[in-house]
Amino acid sequence: MIILLGSRKIAIDRIIDSLLICKIISFIGVLTFVNLHILENKQVLTYRYGEVVARYAYGFNHPNTLHAFFFIIIMLFIYRFFTKLKYLHLVIILIINQYIYSISVARTGYFLVIFAVVFYIILRNNFLIQQITFKIAPYVQFIAMFSLLLFSLFFFNTPIVSKLDNLLSGRIYYAKLILTDSLNLFGNEINYFIDRYILFFHDNSYSSTLALSGIIITFGYMYLYFKTSRKLVQDHNIAALYLFVSNSLLFYSEDYIREPFLNITLFFIGKYIFNELGEINE
Repeated sequence: MIILLGSRKIAIDRIIDSLLICKIISFIGVLTFVNLHILENKQVLTYRYGEVVARYAYGFNHPNTLHAFFFIIIMLFIYRFFTKLKYLHLVIILIINQYIYSISVARTGYFLVIFAVVFYIILRNNFLIQQITFKIAPYVQFIAMFSLLLFSLFFFNTPIVSKLDNLLSGRIYYAKLILTDSLNLFGNEINYFIDRYILFFHDNSYSSTLALSGIIITFGYMYLYFKTSRKLVQDHNIAALYLFVSNSLLFYSEDYIREPFLNITLFFIGKYIFNELGEINE
């Protein structure tokens, strides 16, 4: 909240520029320090496809974080240069994505970057997809939340959900543990989960926010997301809606929804609260 108050009267593009520059410098800096053997290149062993796969965090606390951080950079970059990007830029992004995947072996982050590029191309060149995005963007987080509830609580044992859970590295399973044990209006302290059985509850923003913040705050935030998205639809701000949809999909794989520097939509919501959203230009 303090960060959102501090961003009042500051142009959203200045905020995005600052975030993008800081994240690029941080990303390159971490990789450089690893190559200089100043930071540890943590290895994580994962059983996948019938064999043990070695994954590397390359200075981050987990390989998934490495790839998620790269996805956030790409998402911000595409938003900021939405009308100026060439296909060469997108090809370079995909090449870098492939290289990072060879290090992280983070499937979710890898496919999110591919989605970010493909979604951008279609959005820029297909009027029908633009209109569909205008229709569904305000409801994306509600769709994500209710699909998670359905998958984890009612259809978890179906073949399709089992395959999806495997693709998401067990995130639906962890959501099931949380939602069947701790769902309430006001949430629980983090030690409640650490002391019991869940170590990876943070791998999904929707389930972890319900668990830690409770139903009231979670759906309060989602309502503000909805209202802000509706205003962006009215303004035909397709670049911002691209950011909203992409950021919301990231929340399925990491617990970033309560972090202003990772949940970029919070700054737009702040502008909506302060009635400054109309000042944002695509």
